[in-house]
Amino acid sequence: MTDLILQASDVFVRDVAPILMIIGSGLLLGRFFHLDIPTLSRVNIYLLVPALVFSRLVNVRLSGKEALWIIVAVVLNSLLLCGLMGLITSFTKLEDRTRMSVCVASAWGNSGNFGLPVMELMFGSFGAGVQAVVHATTNVLAFSLGFYLLGRSQKPSYEALRMVLQMPSLYAAALALALRSLSVRLPEPLMTSVDRLAAGMIPVALLLLGLQLRETRGLHQIPLLTGAAFTRLILSPLLMLALTLWLPLSPRTAAVLIVGAGVPAAVNAAVLANEAGSDSPFCASLIVITTVFSPITITIIRTLVR
Repeated sequence: MTDLILQASDVFVRDVAPILMIIGSGLLLGRFFHLDIPTLSRVNIYLLVPALVFSRLVNVRLSGKEALWIIVAVVLNSLLLCGLMGLITSFTKLEDRTRMSVCVASAWGNSGNFGLPVMELMFGSFGAGVQAVVHATTNVLAFSLGFYLLGRSQKPSYEALRMVLQMPSLYAAALALALRSLSVRLPEPLMTSVDRLAAGMIPVALLLLGLQLRETRGLHQIPLLTGAAFTRLILSPLLMLALTLWLPLSPRTAAVLIVGAGVPAAVNAAVLANEAGSDSPFCASLIVITTVFSPITITIIRTLVR
């Protein structure tokens, strides 16, 4: 037990504490300065995240077959979590808008702003490469199925499709995988520029997360919130563990997927819920509570997964 505590302390100090410090810096900036969060978010989504996704997918030692099984694992994990929460909440007296918000916010984690930098710091460039595939897959699911579940099914399907197609990280992932399959390398000056942008994504994403948390006010529906937080932080990694034991994934890749499955609720859940007229206050509350407790749960998971 003493050895386990020492290992967890080492993981926290080495991998988690630096992340919390950068997020905390964002909280402090938001307290003393009025920063334009939407602009910073667009810089991150439309420039830095695609650069990191492209850079890591091009350079990571990951076969096309392995990438395919990563996608399968992420899809199955998301669908099972969403279906489970849908089944559980069907026995309650919650409004449909709240039930669907619970399903979506529990099923999809913050694979970009939180997941990419955390996997990079914990597992190096290999972890970021695996997480880049996770991030692209999560985006497609969240902005299509997630948006549908949040109440837009009665409107034209092109609305959800348009949101999916606006995510540049998807194109970055597709281009990187295409270049890898063709064994084509970008010119050195261009690749250097992409790598420099990719390096800026980690601090900017974590600062942005701190700023976004600063803007969130209050918690809603505590009992329901507790169950959803447990699903996102504990049940999701356990389910991913079961999937990695079943799917033909390498131990190294499986470790990244298991730890990455425990990231907090995605900020996009609140954005999509607001757009769909669903329960965005609940989504915002879940984002706050899971972001606060995820350093503890991820430290424990990373200590156990070697």
